[in-house]
Amino acid sequence: MARKTYRLSPEVEEEIQRLLRPETDRRPVRVTLVFGHPLPSDEEVPNDAWEVPTVLRDRIVRTVTTSRFRTYWADFDMREARDLQAAYEAIEAWPRKEIWIQGRPIPYGAGLWLPLLFFYLAEPESNG
Repeated sequence: MARKTYRLSPEVEEEIQRLLRPETDRRPVRVTLVFGHPLPSDEEVPNDAWEVPTVLRDRIVRTVTTSRFRTYWADFDMREARDLQAAYEAIEAWPRKEIWIQGRPIPYGAGLWLPLLFFYLAEPESNG
């Protein structure tokens, strides 16, 4: 009996190689800030506190609205640590905040990884 061979698409092959050998991944690291708020019911007055902050408006890459919630995705690259910090501070009071790296949620994103990013990647402020 002849054995069938299958070919993977180039995209799938590339993703498999990234998973098996992450040190060879040359894509720029992308940090995504995922944030959202509940939608007001028909009886409630819309809450102005849920307006997307100015610092994030040009960075929104995706918005999903369900019957009860609206969620936004905003992308940053690793060189934009200060912008990411300002954006996170602008949405600190929002009920949903997540940090994703390379399109995947990471545990302890806001409590552990963001402070490390801000500390190690932010360029020092020039003193003059």
